[in-house]
Amino acid sequence: MSCRLIQLGSYPFAIIRTLKGEDNVEVDVSSASLVQLVVKSPSGVKKTFTGSFVTDGVDGKVQYVTTSSSDLDETGTWTAQFVISISGGQTPTGIFTFVVSKNVGA
Repeated sequence: MSCRLIQLGSYPFAIIRTLKGEDNVEVDVSSASLVQLVVKSPSGVKKTFTGSFVTDGVDGKVQYVTTSSSDLDETGTWTAQFVISISGGQTPTGIFTFVVSKNVGA
């Protein structure tokens, strides 16, 4: 994931993951037809966003860049998972979490 802090309503903000296999080597996902980010908000609302490769997918780097203030619209701990579609099948990645923080006066 990107290194800077995530504030409520932040956009554009890149959520980046490097996909690695069991051998801890980057997985080539360049043949993927679709990259999605599935997130669950602190209150349990599920959202699905269309993601992309950071470069060309050979290095396993995928991302979703927020496009509006409603993408990350709750403070607290979010749960997320990328889903990669390759050859007609879907491969979910490991689950990760991130925290969306309040803004001044919120």
